[in-house]
This record gives sequence, C-alpha cells and structure tokens, in this order.
Amino acid sequence: MNELSLLRAAGALLALVVPATLLFGALAPKTMIAEVASGGISCVFLAVTGVPCPFCGMTRATLALGQGDFGGAFGFHPLAPLVLLMTFGVAVFLARGKAPVAFGRKIGPPAVLATVGLIWLVNIVA
Repeated sequence: MNELSLLRAAGALLALVVPATLLFGALAPKTMIAEVASGGISCVFLAVTGVPCPFCGMTRATLALGQGDFGGAFGFHPLAPLVLLMTFGVAVFLARGKAPVAFGRKIGPPAVLATVGLIWLVNIVA
C-alpha cells in the first residue's frame, strides 16, 4: 500500500469516526453518558501532569452534542463543535487524496500547531 492510499484510508476512517461518535452520543443509554460525564473516561496527560490537555473534555462534549445538549457541550469543551467540523473537513480532504485547504491555502503543520495551541489555551482558561 503506497503512502497516498494509506493517507486516503486514514482520512476515510476519520471521516466516519466523527458522525459515529455523534450518533453514539444520541443513542447511548443515559446511564452510560452520565458515567462518562462524571469522569468515567480519564485523560492520561491530566492524570500525570495535573494540566488539562488541549482536547480534555472533547469526548464528553461530542457525546453531549450527539444528544443535542449544546450548552453542556460548550461547558465540557468550548471549541468542540469547531474542532469536530474541522476534523471532519480535514478527513474528507485526506480521503480524497488532497491536502486540506482553508481560505484558499493549503493547511500546513504550523497552522495545525497554532490551532492546537489555541485550543489548549482556551481549555486551560475555561
């Protein structure tokens, strides 16, 4: 399997993960959602350092979005809808074998790092 095929396969898989997670949030039993929301899934980075990672709360926020609880989702992670939308968009580009594009320009590693840094800052401040 060549590099482009592998990238396309990874993009296709990622493109399926976002809606699948939202669907799981919509269909999962309320007891399971409550367990996750009360700390059932833990962040290893937070456990080791005491500092939330850039994506702490994203799982809970995604499940809340799947349930239509937008207020709860923003409470868990203020950028959750944006991150999910961007993740899905990048995944679609990758699945098509193309470089992700935003505002007419290819998205490179510096843009991704800047986005992750912004998410982290918002998560720590929030």
